[in-house]
Amino acid sequence: YGQIAPPKGRAERQVSIDLGTVEVLRSWRVRNVEEMLANGDRLAPSTRVWRGVSPDMVTKRWGKLARSVGVDARWKDATRSLSASVLAEAGVPLHVAQDRLGHADASTTMAHYIRATAVADAAAADTIAEAVFGTS
Repeated sequence: YGQIAPPKGRAERQVSIDLGTVEVLRSWRVRNVEEMLANGDRLAPSTRVWRGVSPDMVTKRWGKLARSVGVDARWKDATRSLSASVLAEAGVPLHVAQDRLGHADASTTMAHYIRATAVADAAAADTIAEAVFGTS
């Protein structure tokens, strides 16, 4: 499937995905190739191997694609924030979220990507009530 250049000079990293997501991506790839070939394209984009694509190039392509379909290009950052927040809420260690997002420093992950969710806030309230009153 190709490799994307490491972000801002960091070493390559491996990010795991679950088998259900793998299956969805494989199905999408098959549909994409079928559609492209049905439209007369000789080579579908998903069959190209991207080697050494810089993070800046991905960002520029994302912005261009988003504008072409009328989607706010900032949605990319919202997805990263959602991922970080869901991981934090699930109790995944900060250094794991930091690595998955490709941040050199955990403070970047904390300051810019992890947001308190309503579920996490309710859990915090229950924890305080338990500590103070012995009940939640």
